[in-house]
Amino acid sequence: LLHGSYALIIDNIQYFDHSLHYFIEKLILYGKNCNRNNTLFLGLSINTDYICENNGITKIKTLFQQLQKTSVCNMKIYYIKGFHSSGSALEFIKQLLGIKNSNYDNLFFKLLERSSLKPFYIESIIENLNEFESVSFIENNFIIDKPTLFIRELINLPDTTEGSLERRWQFYENIHSNSLDSIQVLSIIHTFGECGDELLKKLRLDRFALKELCKYNFIKEEIGINTSTYTFSHDLMEKFFCEYFDDLDDIAYKYLDVIGYTHLRRNYPIV
Repeated sequence: LLHGSYALIIDNIQYFDHSLHYFIEKLILYGKNCNRNNTLFLGLSINTDYICENNGITKIKTLFQQLQKTSVCNMKIYYIKGFHSSGSALEFIKQLLGIKNSNYDNLFFKLLERSSLKPFYIESIIENLNEFESVSFIENNFIIDKPTLFIRELINLPDTTEGSLERRWQFYENIHSNSLDSIQVLSIIHTFGECGDELLKKLRLDRFALKELCKYNFIKEEIGINTSTYTFSHDLMEKFFCEYFDDLDDIAYKYLDVIGYTHLRRNYPIV
């Protein structure tokens, strides 16, 4: 650290384990107490919704607050609550829908009136458009067929992220006669942290349900070399399902009992 300039940038640090939190704490204290000048840029993003559940993060946050009162370093804290302007959010909507003109801008501003400027909530609202009778998707082109009806349907949208996700899930259940297979997939991904092809095959999970959950953006597929891994599309998506089903771990354990793999918990990959 004394012989160069370094940058360490970590996103969503609240999900890392104690060993990394301990390292960050000691790194900060080393830089603070070092007798010689050193150049280290440390950039961390923290989801404050989870701080209360993580003592390690709470300790780092307290350390930051202490450092703010000293002159040993330059520190800036930014609270990110979403897009800075409705114009930026509008461009994000058009990007999601693949729209390059301004034909629907006024209607999209109506949509923003029903949402916050947080990207995840905007994405959830866009997903809700799949059930609108006023729109159509033709060859991946988004078309508002009935503008007046579109506005009425917007007014009926939930005004919270959780409400939007609940409506999306209810729409999914309505068009899938057997949603139990999908719930089992969600529970396994939650319990094991992820689901790879090996685990998918070993636990005899329903591949159609897996693909459908990806199609509706509840989970995402990360393609590697000769394998794929499935995780929740967002940490807030996982949080929603944990609250909606009360205990996803219990659902997963019951499924493991049925197929004879009671001994498995969070041991992944399976050997």
